[in-house]
Amino acid sequence: MQVTGKRLKINVEKLIVTSSETPESHFLKFLKLFKPESMKKLEINFPSIDSELVDKICKLEFFEKLKTFELGPKVENSKIEKLLSARKMKCRVGRLTAKDIAVVTEAYLTKNLGAYFKIFTDRPIELNELFRVINFMPWPMPITITNGAEPDVRIQHYTISSDPENSLELLVKISKFELKGILCRIDFQEDLNLRTD
Repeated sequence: MQVTGKRLKINVEKLIVTSSETPESHFLKFLKLFKPESMKKLEINFPSIDSELVDKICKLEFFEKLKTFELGPKVENSKIEKLLSARKMKCRVGRLTAKDIAVVTEAYLTKNLGAYFKIFTDRPIELNELFRVINFMPWPMPITITNGAEPDVRIQHYTISSDPENSLELLVKISKFELKGILCRIDFQEDLNLRTD
């Protein structure tokens, strides 16, 4: 058998890349070795990552098809909306604005049951600014905002469907340094401890 001028692609569903260094120059070439249609999960654990590299990863063919995307190192100055295509997403950003939170929330309102996100930040989230922005946005569903068990924690309930057969809500928990949410059944009480902690 002779193969010329054609590169073979590797079938991989789950890829976890951990390195003590940030191998940026070769990392994109490495990711291009995998078949886009088979990749379901990508987890990147480097000591640091450049926002330009993150933007380039987001443009790769497989990225839009990922079910789970986890980015260990903190990303500075990357547009949050580029990271939101996966059904399950975890990342750390330098700063999270009220607009970023609204963008994340809006993106996850259209996903399927069980979709979730966790975003950590080094700088405190300005809760007062956040609620001012959220209150002025034209949300297509009722929103209930409650206080969490601890100070400076807010929980938002976006009721997507209250139909008893297919009740859905997006629960979003916002604390000073963390934003997390899950799309769940309205009567489900233990989703990622959003209701209780």
